Order: sequence, then structure tokens, then C-alpha cells
Amino acid sequence: MSSLRALQTNFLAYLRAPRSQMQGAVVDTASVSADVRLKIYADAYRLRLVDALADNYPVLHALLGDDAFEELGARYLNAQPSQHFSIRHFGHRLTEFVAAHTPYAQQPVLSDLANFEWALRDVFDAADAPALAPEGLAALAPELWPELRFELHPTVRRLNLTWNAPAIWKAIDEQHDPPGPQANKHLTAWLLWRHDLKIYFRSLEVDEAWAIDALRRNTTFADLCAGLCEWVDESHAALHAARFVQRWLTDGILRNDARSTKNESL
Repeated sequence: MSSLRALQTNFLAYLRAPRSQMQGAVVDTASVSADVRLKIYADAYRLRLVDALADNYPVLHALLGDDAFEELGARYLNAQPSQHFSIRHFGHRLTEFVAAHTPYAQQPVLSDLANFEWALRDVFDAADAPALAPEGLAALAPELWPELRFELHPTVRRLNLTWNAPAIWKAIDEQHDPPGPQANKHLTAWLLWRHDLKIYFRSLEVDEAWAIDALRRNTTFADLCAGLCEWVDESHAALHAARFVQRWLTDGILRNDARSTKNESL
């Protein structure tokens, strides 16, 4: 390893855990010792990452308060050092961390809230793509519908949450007092997406959640209808699926490259 590469590696190790052999590479000055000079860098590095974590989780930060969130950030940084050149990605495992570590694990709503906030940030940063327009489907020959496959817009995210994290997030984001944590009787499916530069989210009934997950598996419209027979009579399955498609078109969550296996695309 070159001397420069070794110096950089040792310096990064020091920033992550200030106990490496860096002191010999830094000189004292008349007013500041090598130890103090190194500590300035180490403290700044850690504080910047905790600030980045707060930027990625603003509502969780507001809910916990400055001191508690700073402690959370420090503990998370010790357990999950930053591995990406962009601090935008720092915090990608916070959901797992708060679910597994005391005292956060005793408040399971925090894990759901972290999961929800990270998904919102993903939606905000996701690549854009043209959304499928209703007129494209209107011109499609009826015989092509059974083999039609829809692709979800790249901004779409799907979550299953146990707690009322979205309601807490919405209240704090709008600067209202948040409701208390409430567990749902069952897992609640949520859909998050971006359309016309705005971020949206809504809860899903179990049949629509299944249908959206089926689209992610590249299912055909015919298979979609067949799967929905678990919730509706077979004679109504196609209409039920079509209503979902209409809602998805309105929401803008379908990408403009739906296609049939009969080699016709929209």
C-alpha cells in the first residue's frame, strides 16, 4: 500500500474510531497539540453525519427531540459507520437499528416511523419516468388485454406498517401535535409515490396491495384477474382489476411502457 493510501486509510479509521496510530502523522503547533487537532476533525466528522441523519429523518428527530436524537445518531454511527461517498445514504439501516436496540426497541412505533421516512426520501430522490396516460389504454385492442403487463413507476414504494406512523409523520410535518402511538389490529399496506413533483401516500386494502405486488412480479392482466378471485367472484374479477388500473392511472403510478406479449406496446 502506498504511503498516501496508508495515510488516508488510517485517517478514515481514526475518524470512525479515534484510537488509531494517526498521532505520528500530525504535528503539534505552539497552541494546539496533535491530539486536539485530530479530535477537531473526528468531532466534526461525527457531528456532520448526525446532522445528515437528522436531515434524512426530520420527523423522527422532531419526535425524539435534539438530545435524544443526537444520542441515537451517535449510537447508530458506532454500529453502522458510513459506507457511501454521499451522506444522503447515511441512515439506510436505521429502521433495523431502532427495532433491535434498547431503549428504542421498547417503542416499536419508532421503527415504523423510520421505515416510513426513509421510504419518503427514496420516493423524493427516485428517477423520474413518463406516466402511462389513460388514452393509451383506450386505444388498445380488447384481445391484447389478457397478456397486458403493467410496470410500476420508478418512484413507487410499498410498505407494511404495524403502527400509525404515517399519521404521526403527517401531524408533525404540518406542525401539529402528533397522535399517540397506536398499533393497528393487522399489518397495514401503504403505497408511496411521486407524481408531478409531489409526494403522495395512501393506505391500501389487502386486495389492492396484493395486486400492486403482483405488478412488481411482472404478472399479466389475466393473472391479475385470476388472483383477485380470492376477494371477488370470478365474474367480477376483470371489472375489479380494471377499477384498480383506472385508479393507478389517476394516481400516476404506472410507467408508460405497458406491453403485451403479443408484441404491442402502448
